Amino acid sequence: MLGDATRVAADVAGVDLLAWDTAFWGFGVARVRGADGDDARLRDIDRYCQRQRIACLFLLADQDDAETTRHAEEAGFHAVDVRVTLRATTATAPFARSDTSASAIVIRPWRDADLANLRRIAGSSHQSTRFYVDRNFPRDRCRALYETWIARSCGGEADMVLVADDGDSAVGYVTCLSPTEPGDAGQIGLLGVAAEARGSGVGSRLVAAALDWLARARVEDVTVVTQERNVAALRLYERCGFVSDRRQVWYHKWYRSALSEP
Repeated sequence: MLGDATRVAADVAGVDLLAWDTAFWGFGVARVRGADGDDARLRDIDRYCQRQRIACLFLLADQDDAETTRHAEEAGFHAVDVRVTLRATTATAPFARSDTSASAIVIRPWRDADLANLRRIAGSSHQSTRFYVDRNFPRDRCRALYETWIARSCGGEADMVLVADDGDSAVGYVTCLSPTEPGDAGQIGLLGVAAEARGSGVGSRLVAAALDWLARARVEDVTVVTQERNVAALRLYERCGFVSDRRQVWYHKWYRSALSEP
């Protein structure tokens, strides 16, 4: 997420302190570096987080990593999300030039005049994500997170933001990220569709346009991440030529004393 790009120096305990996340949520947020957690390492991490007044600690592990799952649960972590990474190849995606649904919709790059509407869509989308599922995160801040995310994407954190325009206003968006290193995959970041436009093929048109844009940027492999509970998104991406590549589990651990401190 956003905070991944704004980490501060990590302690020897193996924890990355997430500076952006901490500032946004208003309490200390950190992430376990790597996923090879054993009892001794997690005890060291626990002591470090208490010294640093961390309120929420994230851990991401492969779904089939039974050993880390056991250690995490014994250490007080709770599973909040199954993170599904899907992968497609722009050269063989079967839908990108054949989808004729939502034919009245025009897909185009975002404009400054779209931003308020994009923030509105973002604020009512993404409600299957781990922050909404974990009720310790305030609902209003969850909405603000995705409003901020799409605004920052438009501000340059994404390489391209495409919108679906119904002739009156933007009714959806998709963000595209080119690879940062040779051999890496491109990414579809955020995908959101206004409530009134869902079920009309807008999502498929946006995904097709994102793959076309990435193909024109000479990107062959593309990944996208969604939640296992988000069945509609999984079906959409699979229809668009993506296949499941990896499943991981997000765990959260809360330190109540840090939340209650002034």
